[in-house]
Amino acid sequence: MSVKEEIFTLVNERVGAVICLYDQSSSNSIDVIEAINHLVDGTLEERILKKKNQDLIKEDYSHFFFSKNFGQQLNIIFSQIPKTPTKNEINQFISILDKQYDIENECEVVIIKPTGNSFKFHHPSLQIHHFEY
Repeated sequence: MSVKEEIFTLVNERVGAVICLYDQSSSNSIDVIEAINHLVDGTLEERILKKKNQDLIKEDYSHFFFSKNFGQQLNIIFSQIPKTPTKNEINQFISILDKQYDIENECEVVIIKPTGNSFKFHHPSLQIHHFEY
């Protein structure tokens, strides 16, 4: 199964959020960006350029996207390695999820990261699934 297909399988109707740490140097980076593009229903580059007039791949901040997945809100944080989402960005993200879901019973988070990356995220009310590429 390709990386893109594995991501599509992981991001099911119970997933309310995706945290994607993108490593352009990875051999699977094209599959990762295609999967995220599909999830946001359009190219990330188009959305960034229309919304912020900035380049997608920047090392100094994370991008937030809001889309639909199985009719539910899907929240995506996209960061270019070596940048990872800050504690403040994660806290804002959790507060958004908390308003959208009964996060203790309904919400799962998928973290997509390069193999061996040390990024960790834990929240007692969320089911976290890690996918390494």
